[in-house]
Amino acid sequence: LRQFKQKVPVYDKFGNPVITKTDRSNPWWMLLDRAVKKADGKLRKPEIFPAATDARYFRQKGVPAIGFSPMANTPILLHDHNE
Repeated sequence: LRQFKQKVPVYDKFGNPVITKTDRSNPWWMLLDRAVKKADGKLRKPEIFPAATDARYFRQKGVPAIGFSPMANTPILLHDHNE
């Protein structure tokens, strides 16, 4: 098996992981959580979406980025054979 190749650094220039916190310390996460609850929804455990988004470039610059998909209880079929 081939190893996953990192296209961009996963650490900032100070050696800290380039991630967006998904807890109460992140005001953007809390806004998303409130909006979903207001719509009678529920956020599940955050997952890493392995496909490319522009979010990694924002995170590299220190800007938090959160991706969101409203498709709950739906199998992930992106780029599947019947796409």
